[in-house]
Amino acid sequence: MLVTQVTVNPTTINPEGISQVTVHVTYNATPISDATVTVSSDSGGNFSPETATTNSNGDVLFTFTAPQTTTQLNATITATAAKAGYVDGEDQVKITVNPQTIPEPGGAGLPLTTILIIAIPIIAVVIVALLVKLKIITIASE
Repeated sequence: MLVTQVTVNPTTINPEGISQVTVHVTYNATPISDATVTVSSDSGGNFSPETATTNSNGDVLFTFTAPQTTTQLNATITATAAKAGYVDGEDQVKITVNPQTIPEPGGAGLPLTTILIIAIPIIAVVIVALLVKLKIITIASE
């Protein structure tokens, strides 16, 4: 039976983020070249390529592009290795896809604190000017 080991880097990504998926295939601790490896995800996303052949070190590299999501996903990446004369091997690894934040409608403006820091002094000046104009406050000079 082929022994298949899957590693991902990084293990946590954002929607449409990229993670490198490395699959290492051995038999009795000996790397197996020319094994056909197919990868898939239970939560969507894309692999490039989806199927590839191991090199002389028993390794093959895939690029995983995460799906769009508004909730955190724990996607299970499954790799299956096959070669004539061997029993297929399979391994799985989880990758976390962080949710994409959706901006509130019209939420592209300034934070409330910044607005208040700007607005309060302006309002105070307008009130004082209005009180002076209405002669509620008088300015006397000596």
